[in-house]
Amino acid sequence: MVLGLATATAAWGQAPGMPGDMGFNAAVARLFSEVPAFSANVETTLTNKADNSRLSVPMRMLKNGDRFRIEVDFVKMKGAGLAMQGLSAIQNIGMSRMTSLVLPKEKGMVVLFPELKYYTKVTLEEADLASDGYQMSKRQAGRDTINGQACVRQNVVLTAKDGTRTEVTVWENPALERFPVRMLFRPEGASMMMNFSEVQLTAPGEDAFKVPPDYKGFNSIAGLMQEAMTRALSPK
Repeated sequence: MVLGLATATAAWGQAPGMPGDMGFNAAVARLFSEVPAFSANVETTLTNKADNSRLSVPMRMLKNGDRFRIEVDFVKMKGAGLAMQGLSAIQNIGMSRMTSLVLPKEKGMVVLFPELKYYTKVTLEEADLASDGYQMSKRQAGRDTINGQACVRQNVVLTAKDGTRTEVTVWENPALERFPVRMLFRPEGASMMMNFSEVQLTAPGEDAFKVPPDYKGFNSIAGLMQEAMTRALSPK
């Protein structure tokens, strides 16, 4: 069961330059640095170039200031491989839905499981957080139509403090104040496409970034999962 959750979340990609857990890292945050607030649906497709296999995961993303909320329902994943094989395991213990609250000022992330009403906190390294040290350069590469609207295609290079470079193609929609409605990461051996739809540029409410009062907290993800498994195996 533990492997089921691990493979599902790891399937977002571990190649250099690829966003990590839940499709989020400092590079993604930096790409949204010019967007103060939004809410949108996101369809993320991860492709393994070795066998051309694909995994598609729909989610919802919200931003207010430097905080992000990312909601994922693994039941809605489409594709093949270990992530799909582990799906029934995480369903059985009530962990098929997961919400992550990225809170840079607290240098951490809160991971919530709505079906269980459980949560735990995860410390984030500086490299996982967007910072002023991230340099970003853009070069216009053309124009394309995305979801029926004219967009500007930009070749973007992000450079971290340690010199690590991430190259990504971004499609900005001028009608949405240049919101990046599509992002394409193409590190060696894989690619990840993030498509944003139903974009609203209004700020989400403060409750979206708080843990509900009726949720039970755990000191670690391991402790949370142990409790979830015990609960699933207990007589109803």
